Amino acid sequence: MKPDPLERLLSLADTTAPPPAAIDGVVNRVRRRAARRATLRRAGAVLVIACVVGVALMWHGSKPKTPFVRTSPTNTGVELAQLRADAELHQRIADQLIEMRKQFRREAGARAALREPDALAQLDAAREQAAMVLVRDAARMARAADKRSAAETFRQAAESFPSTPAARIALERLRDLDSGSIIEPQSRS
Repeated sequence: MKPDPLERLLSLADTTAPPPAAIDGVVNRVRRRAARRATLRRAGAVLVIACVVGVALMWHGSKPKTPFVRTSPTNTGVELAQLRADAELHQRIADQLIEMRKQFRREAGARAALREPDALAQLDAAREQAAMVLVRDAARMARAADKRSAAETFRQAAESFPSTPAARIALERLRDLDSGSIIEPQSRS
């Protein structure tokens, strides 16, 4: 029987290939790494055991030790009354502390509200600012010889924001528009 061509090729390759090069110190490095891992495992096990023992000791030591005290039957009524009085006193003190905390929080909220600007004052300032924008635009239009648009914008400012100082300025400028002397309004900042 004829040998398989692949088998023949592989045997020829095996005979012509050089042996694999040995890396110097591989065996020693593998042994050191194995020893290091074993040491780390042992140290970890000791650490876990130490932690478990420490937690157990802490838990055991934290249990309160209550001594057994014998009392005579005649003193128990007096002691019980004293304990009830103490409990009532502690309850009253706790209630007062809770009420004081609530009062402090209410006062702190009131102080914080006083520090914040009033919402109505903010709204009035925004209205005044919007009215002044309209008055300035109208004055600009009047200077640009667009008297019809300027008069319309002055009227809009006066009608839209009648309670603002800018509305008063708009009405004055509207009267001045007929006379031809338009002046840029001053900002009320």
